[in-house]
Amino acid sequence: MIEPQAGQRGVIGEQHGLTRLTTTLERIEAGQRAQQLRETQLQTQLATQAATLHHMGRWLRWQGVGLSAIAVLLMTVGGLVGWQIMHPPQMQYAQTLGALDATLTQSWNSLPKPVQEQLAATYGRLGMPGPGPRAK
Repeated sequence: MIEPQAGQRGVIGEQHGLTRLTTTLERIEAGQRAQQLRETQLQTQLATQAATLHHMGRWLRWQGVGLSAIAVLLMTVGGLVGWQIMHPPQMQYAQTLGALDATLTQSWNSLPKPVQEQLAATYGRLGMPGPGPRAK
């Protein structure tokens, strides 16, 4: 700062200007502190919102995976049900095999021993009880 010459007034003035300048600087400092506090609060809020959006994005991704899995499962079940409706089991063969089994059971004792053994082995391979024990 340039010192005033003798008989010349200072640029700011005597004490009046210095007090006013000090007050103005204190107000500027207070405003800067308040602004810094607001910025800190805003940064905290923005960080919280960013973290929330990140977690929400991850949650939505898992929701999409779950919904996709459910859709695939429903399509598979629908396809299987449709297949069963369009291709019912052929009842003629089931009825024929049931009648043949009933006939074998009734005439079991009159069949030759090698035939009985072959039929018992066939029933055993299929995991079913043979007609021999049922014939008695």
